[in-house]
Amino acid sequence: MSEPSKRGRKPEDRIETMLIAAGLITQADLATALKRQHDTGSRLIDILIAEGALDSRQFVELLARPGGFPTVNIEHFEIDPEVIALVPKEFALKNEVVPIDKLGKVLTIATIVPLDSAAIDALETHCGLRVKCLLCSTDDVRANLTRHYSDEKPDADDSTQAVAGALKLTSAVTMLRRIDSLPALPGTVQQVREMLYDEEGSTAEVAEIISRDPAIAAKILRVANSAAYGLPHRVDNIQLAVTLLGLLETYSVVVSSAVINFFDRSRGFDYMTFWLESMVCATMGTALSRSIDIKNRTGIFSAGLLHDIGRVALAQVAPRQYGRVDRKLVGLDLVAAEEEVLGLSHTEAGYQLAQHWDLPIELAESIRFHHAPGYASPPTKSVVAMINIADVLSRAHRPDSPTREVNFDECRESMAHLEVAESDVLEVFNRVSSADPEDPLWSPN
Repeated sequence: MSEPSKRGRKPEDRIETMLIAAGLITQADLATALKRQHDTGSRLIDILIAEGALDSRQFVELLARPGGFPTVNIEHFEIDPEVIALVPKEFALKNEVVPIDKLGKVLTIATIVPLDSAAIDALETHCGLRVKCLLCSTDDVRANLTRHYSDEKPDADDSTQAVAGALKLTSAVTMLRRIDSLPALPGTVQQVREMLYDEEGSTAEVAEIISRDPAIAAKILRVANSAAYGLPHRVDNIQLAVTLLGLLETYSVVVSSAVINFFDRSRGFDYMTFWLESMVCATMGTALSRSIDIKNRTGIFSAGLLHDIGRVALAQVAPRQYGRVDRKLVGLDLVAAEEEVLGLSHTEAGYQLAQHWDLPIELAESIRFHHAPGYASPPTKSVVAMINIADVLSRAHRPDSPTREVNFDECRESMAHLEVAESDVLEVFNRVSSADPEDPLWSPN
């Protein structure tokens, strides 16, 4: 098996990758623009737009859609001068970026347009840090460039507002810092991951590692024996369960179990309801993948189980603020409310947590894009599409759903990608909704 990427920044975070995945530019457009960028030193986005390869209106719409890029408001945000000093004035002015935070080896910058990989590579090389981009309004970025990179002194009102902004703990950057400071996952997860990427790793070794952790071992057996997987015979041996599930799926289940157990101590959050809703989504996704005969179903169950983990992450790092979000909201309405109250949605919080814990890309993108599947990278698009549909089905299954009707408008893009009809989706919904509640997975314990 191949080695995992050692760079903190994932390829799917690059603006070039997002533009190609969204169909706004082609590989040929990118190659031409990169050559022109090498010759002129101009910004890649500016070149693409100037040469007519990228429509500026469509680009703005791409950034504005949920799941595009996280945003931050820095109008009155107080920035440490030592952080400002990390980015050279010439680079900041040329690329219109403002460094706003440094935590460990991560430098967070606010930018008008997400930096292309060449610019990020140059900045990372200069700073010796991993760079994380947040979108910000043009006015805010340019005002901060003037404030921090010019000789002009801010007036008294600006200073007062800056102090007030520093006290606003609901900013996106504060939430991201708290998520990045959460503890690492248990050693069992790390050991199984090492086996996953070890060419000489075996199911026997993975089974031995899992057997040392009774809680995770029990979860592996319960998953293997659940209706979600539909194995023909009862499995009561860890090594057999690992063999039947496969190493990647086993790892996904190990990660899921560890994550769920980690947040089991969250206060002020309806953990039981969250678990049941996540389990419904996971089971719907797995049943859908089996119904439409998807050959590679690896990771679908765990992706469904963890797709909303950002909700628990926000409740963990900002319980009081997140308590102000209407719990009855779902889908894009919930995303909008979270961004209004905290400046960060559960999809982006969950994705940052997935990066912090180095989760597999199938899980990370399902967490980030289950409300915007069109932004998923090609290798994960089918998995994300199934989780998008499963999420819509799980919402219709909720006890407080007034009609228990499936809102197909929120998953038509996914249905088209998977070439699945409404009747097929409804068949899965009805079958899973009437499943035996005694199934061994229908319990958080």
